[in-house]
Amino acid sequence: MKERNYDVVKTVVGILLAAIGFVLLRRYADSQGVMAVLPFVCIGVGCGAFGHGMGGMLSRKALKDSPDLQKQLEIEQKDERNIAISNSAKGKAFDIMLFV
Repeated sequence: MKERNYDVVKTVVGILLAAIGFVLLRRYADSQGVMAVLPFVCIGVGCGAFGHGMGGMLSRKALKDSPDLQKQLEIEQKDERNIAISNSAKGKAFDIMLFV
């Protein structure tokens, strides 16, 4: 399955989860326990999946007409120096979060 298809699936799943969350929130307004939290989790995950899918589709559409820019971005993403800097930043962020 192509990356484009995954983005479409993520977008559709995000919309469905958000809609399910809003329906659950409306129908079970006075619920307790897990049903009090489930609508908000569905809305949050749905919005995240929708945003991720739409971001992928929009970035692919923006880069479709400029192959030079697409090649430059691919080179920057695979550059060893950028990967090392990214891993170092992740490590420092993890160490800080342990204390927080």
